[in-house]
Amino acid sequence: MPTKSSASSLPLVGTHFSVDFGTTQVIKEHSFSEIDIPNLEFKTEGENAIIAGQKEFHPDGFEVGDLVLKRGKTSKDSYLFKWLKIQIDFQRKLPIQIVVKLLNHEHSPFLKWTFLNAFPIKFDTSGISSTSKDVMLDSITFKFESFNFEEIGEIGSVKN
Repeated sequence: MPTKSSASSLPLVGTHFSVDFGTTQVIKEHSFSEIDIPNLEFKTEGENAIIAGQKEFHPDGFEVGDLVLKRGKTSKDSYLFKWLKIQIDFQRKLPIQIVVKLLNHEHSPFLKWTFLNAFPIKFDTSGISSTSKDVMLDSITFKFESFNFEEIGEIGSVKN
């Protein structure tokens, strides 16, 4: 008889997530198809002195990438599009909190990224092609003042 896999040994599926805008969900749109979580790259400062055949490197802070949200092209009547348009029309940034949650096998939050004072820096729509059957995607790139990453739940068990 096969044994049930341990819940902690099962990897999470990266297609099961949610996105919230604002501390009280100001923009109620969750239909994103892809999220590029910012990368964290440690910077190093090298010295010219070579010790034991290797160049010496010292930590010198780190760089954080941008948050990118992608979704199928939708109507300009969406709250998200209106929020972006206000910033373009008035040339002002209106920062907002963005919370990305990776959900476990039981549909409960497991990992959470909170991006504080996020604001859009780029809005892009995929190209148009007469031979493509791909869905047109809107891509929004955000900068943010700071972010927090935390594990907030259990992986949970897989439902059969």
